[in-house]
Amino acid sequence: SLLAMILKVGQQSLAVFVFSMVFARLSGFAMDQIGRTTWTMTLANLVGFAALIVVAYSVAWFKSQPWRAPR
Repeated sequence: SLLAMILKVGQQSLAVFVFSMVFARLSGFAMDQIGRTTWTMTLANLVGFAALIVVAYSVAWFKSQPWRAPR
């Protein structure tokens, strides 16, 4: 659900923040190259939102250490 995604992003806020700083620079560079139109900015924002959610869930998965057998 939407609330679960928001909570997951909030729980992994440091990783999400650090990733967002890098992504903002890269997307800004990309828009400088292809042009800053309404559509490119919308696309950059939608890709950014999706990437932040993926980062949050990936970091949570790594922190859960699923490769370790429970003792």
